[in-house]
Amino acid sequence: VKSARLSYLPNFALAPQGTLSYIDMNSSVTKTYNLPLTASWEIDIFGKLRMLFFNGDLKLGLEGWNYLLTPHDCIRFDLVVTESGDSAIRVTRGCSSGYWQIHYAGRPIFYHKNVTYNLSFSYRVLEGSDKPFNVGWWVNEGYGYRHNLPATICPIDSVWKRCEVSYKFVEDRLNPHCFINSLRAGSTIEVKDMCLTCDDTIGMPMYAD
Repeated sequence: VKSARLSYLPNFALAPQGTLSYIDMNSSVTKTYNLPLTASWEIDIFGKLRMLFFNGDLKLGLEGWNYLLTPHDCIRFDLVVTESGDSAIRVTRGCSSGYWQIHYAGRPIFYHKNVTYNLSFSYRVLEGSDKPFNVGWWVNEGYGYRHNLPATICPIDSVWKRCEVSYKFVEDRLNPHCFINSLRAGSTIEVKDMCLTCDDTIGMPMYAD
């Protein structure tokens, strides 16, 4: 049996306490829930909810992660250690707009049509608005680019939040640009525990290498 190159997958569970709130600021597609979040770790080597990101926990530093900029863009991109001892990517944007401020550049992923992919990560905002970025893939399958998907955001604690987006691909795609884009000017964020899973249950090949 060929060994699966998978990482441990964090399974996040909600423990409802208090009230539920929803924010809709005209064009905003962010849903905010006031629900505590707990996490446990599990792995499934048979294809269910397969973990696809390489180095999503940043244990190998910034390997597999970079940024794509416009000619006049101005950002700072660093690996930092948080108060809890976890590694995180810190990005500060001084000017310009567009492109990919945290871009997945790890093992090339093959996305299958009719398969749903779930992208999630923890983040905190050091400067800027509550969610000063877009999340998604640079694909256009007939109804606009999917770089700014509706996001579900759940608080982890007083500063960290968990963000999740999902997308079901219409066509097969080979490693399109992916992750955080269009970080607003004047913003600083930290991001960690990046996960990409899918609902494939038949063990389709997921990598181009």
